[in-house]
Formats: sequence, C-alpha cells, structure tokens
Amino acid sequence: MSILGSSLDIDRTDIRWLLDDLRRRRGMANLGRPYTHKELAGLAMLSPHYLGKLLRGNRPVTQSALQLLGRALGIPPEVQTALLQAERRRTTASEYTPATPTRREVSEVEPVPYAAMLVTRGCFDISYVNSSCTAMLPGLIEHRNVLKWLALEPAARAVLGDAWLPITTFFVASFHFYLPTVASDTKRRTILAALVTMKELDSMWDAPYPAENDVPEKFWLKDIATGSSTPTAFNLLKWEYPKGDQLRISFPPVDEEVPANAG
Repeated sequence: MSILGSSLDIDRTDIRWLLDDLRRRRGMANLGRPYTHKELAGLAMLSPHYLGKLLRGNRPVTQSALQLLGRALGIPPEVQTALLQAERRRTTASEYTPATPTRREVSEVEPVPYAAMLVTRGCFDISYVNSSCTAMLPGLIEHRNVLKWLALEPAARAVLGDAWLPITTFFVASFHFYLPTVASDTKRRTILAALVTMKELDSMWDAPYPAENDVPEKFWLKDIATGSSTPTAFNLLKWEYPKGDQLRISFPPVDEEVPANAG
C-alpha cells in the first residue's frame, strides 16, 4: 500500500498545489530535502517575494511565470498550456467537458488488427476501443479508465508482463502533472483511490515526465485466453492541446525477436 494517499491534499489540487508539490519532490530528489521558496525562485529566475505571493494565491499564475517555473521543475510546454487553461476555467467557474472522439480519430483505431484505443487527456478515461483491444486487454471496458485498469485489474499485470511497471509509471506520472486539470473532485478521488492500492505508486508519482521514454521498445504481450505471447510495442500519439482532447494508444506487433527472459 502506498503512503501517498495519506499525504495528498485532494481538496487543493490546483496549479499552485502542483508547483509546490514539485518544489518538494524535485528538491528531495536533488538535495535530499525540499527546495526552499528562495532556492526555487533562484532556479526559476523569479523574485522570492513574487513567488511567495504566487504560491499563496495572492498573485495570478501568468504564462511567463509558469514557463520559468516549468523549466525549473520539469513541466513540459503542453502541460503548461493545459494548466493555464484549467486555471482560467477555475477563475471563471466554467466547466470543462472533453470532446467526444471525431469520426477521423475513431477511423484511426477502429480497423487496425491489434489493440488500439482513444483516451482523454489527463485522467485517461476510455473514449473508444477497437475489437482487438477488447479481446487482448480484458477488464478495460469494465473499468472505463486506463489508470483504474492498470491499478485494479489483475489481468493487466498478466497481459503486460514486465512492461506493466514502465507503462503504468508513464500513466501515473502523466496523471500527476495533469491532476490540476481534472475538474471533477469525484473523478480525482476515485482514480486516486485506485492508485493508492499499488505498492509501487510512490516511485511512479515521482517519475519525471514524460515517463514513456522508459517503456521498452518491445515486450511480450500475453493473450491470457490462449496462453500465447506476441512481441509487441507500446505506441502513443500525443494530443495537440488545446486542439485535441484524445490520446491514441496502440499495441502493434513487431517482427523482431525480443529476449526470451522478457516474458
């Protein structure tokens, strides 16, 4: 059981929460203790007085400030854009509803002869899966969410084998960065309730973004119905935020042999 659940203030997961969370965690990784506000201000080339006001909510989070802090804390540009959009929605009390997949997006995953799906940015809700995905990834449709499936479905570990850990790390690390963009308190709580059941969560949560770089190029994807395994790749097509809400994930077979001990 992870210790993260008891330390995460779910009621305060806004953009300032993420900046302060990364201040503590990046400092622990680099110094063995959290960065002080003065140290982070120095890394971001900001005034300590201004940074203190920003983190306390007395100053708005501007794009330029977020860019400087993002560079210091490892927040990629596409996440910065999503965070600023979420912050504007908070200040105007406007709701965010992910767009349904377009016909073109569905056509890119529907006919392929291997597992492929569309998921929403940030919380990774399932938007569409093809028939191969339903057959190869049992339980995915029932959980309706990639994170919940990886955390709660025993078949996920069996199907992905050694690739379960790096693939799950990718999704958890991404969720960490995008958490302030998840407007629904209920959704945040249900996903986190699933994640904290994993003993590996703490190291996943602290992984740098994007963590998909650590996913092996090829791994054995197991068909638990037949017991056979296929050399497979984990592919993803990132969204172009704010134009697109969908992330395309697929598991195409590969021709090359993978080491026998990988399965």
